[in-house]
Amino acid sequence: MMKHRHLDKISDLESNKESYESSIQKHKESLRFLTKEEFYQRYQEFSQKKENRLNQITYEKKQIQVETRVLLQAEEAIKQAKIREISSHYPDLKTAGKYLTYSNALRLEQYHDTAQQNQFRLSTIKQSLDAHPKKLDEFKKHQTMVRIEKEHVSTMRKEVEKLASVEKKLDELDRNPGEKAKRLVSKKARQDYEELQSEAKYGRENLKELGYKGQQDLQQQQSRMNTMEKTVVPWLEKEIKTHESNINALNTVFNAIQQATRSEEITQQRDQLGRMRSTTINRAKNKGPDLSR
Repeated sequence: MMKHRHLDKISDLESNKESYESSIQKHKESLRFLTKEEFYQRYQEFSQKKENRLNQITYEKKQIQVETRVLLQAEEAIKQAKIREISSHYPDLKTAGKYLTYSNALRLEQYHDTAQQNQFRLSTIKQSLDAHPKKLDEFKKHQTMVRIEKEHVSTMRKEVEKLASVEKKLDELDRNPGEKAKRLVSKKARQDYEELQSEAKYGRENLKELGYKGQQDLQQQQSRMNTMEKTVVPWLEKEIKTHESNINALNTVFNAIQQATRSEEITQQRDQLGRMRSTTINRAKNKGPDLSR
């Protein structure tokens, strides 16, 4: 039994050996070595290549860092030059220009190019900012009035069509002798007729309240509304859009200038507090301890 166990173990080991040798043979072919000495030689070669490659990567990383730093400095210099150029068009940024962010500077440049002016003062921008909403409200009021008038004409037209339909039914009933006789004997027929009469009466009163002056007047109002739909309404929409765009642009410019001036004020206050604190500390040091006690 012991012999059989050992024979089985020997068989397993031989099988494993063959598997390892087969696997090693594949590596021998791909890595080009035949003996153990050649294997270690190839290992040294690969290790050296790895070391050289790592050194090269480290060097390239340092080069990239240097070039990145140079590019960032160049980018910052270009941005600062752009900020100074744009700030020159805004007198309020004479000293606060360096506190202007690049993104805000681009917004100021866009407004400068759109407005096509040379100098922009915060007070002038504020006046324009106060004036535009009033004009915008006026255009929106006109737009509302046009919409109300359109709805009024539409309502009037529907009421006229409704009344015409009811009067047509009444006329047909009045011209039909059989319907007249039916109303004399049928309570329901009589109620239906009276309901139509009440509906016609209500329609006439409603049109009177709407200011209806006849079919010709309604056609004239409808024609006028069609003309307004083609000319006045698009013009109002364009003006409203323009004023809203101007308000947004002015708000952006106003906030950008204010942000820069506030940053300048905060920096100046912080520097002043630092100088005061430094002066106080120096005085305390020069005074020294009181030895009279």
